[in-house]
Amino acid sequence: MHRLPDIMDTERLRLRRAKPSDAEALFSLFNNWVVVKWLARPSWPNEIARTHAYLEQVNQSPLGEHYWAIERAGGLVGGISAGIQPASAHQSAEGPHIGYWLGERFWGQGVMTCAASLLCEAIFACTEEPAIYSGVFLGNEGSLRIQHKLGFRVEGRDELFSTPLGRPMPHVSTRLLRNDFRPVA
Repeated sequence: MHRLPDIMDTERLRLRRAKPSDAEALFSLFNNWVVVKWLARPSWPNEIARTHAYLEQVNQSPLGEHYWAIERAGGLVGGISAGIQPASAHQSAEGPHIGYWLGERFWGQGVMTCAASLLCEAIFACTEEPAIYSGVFLGNEGSLRIQHKLGFRVEGRDELFSTPLGRPMPHVSTRLLRNDFRPVA
């Protein structure tokens, strides 16, 4: 994937490349079962050392995963990532895939809709990719609503291994075509 901006701003929030010094603040929000149970990769229980290790290595390769901290009113509220993933049972073609999480106390305030919109806008502006992919575990209606607002459409249903739960879970794969993108401020 082409290099995406290190910092992206709106009046409501800022996305900036996460750095190792963010570990404690992000961990304090992320180390919450109500948040982690909807995510595929993190271990549970989580450990601050894993958060440090992740932040040390992410953003190092231009072709690897890119990860931004989400700031609102000067404080961290969550994280969002993008990286190229191959075609698979969860994604119909190779292309950018986004994932995100938000501290529980910030849910329902439009923060993630704004953050995801900002990232999708940057991907489409900086690349010629025709689509962006994402997905949610079945039951995560809040994340599915965020994606729907931006123009993502359900592409399929499958199972995806949930590391926190330790088993495959029903999963909804989504895709946002460039022409269907509806930016949200």
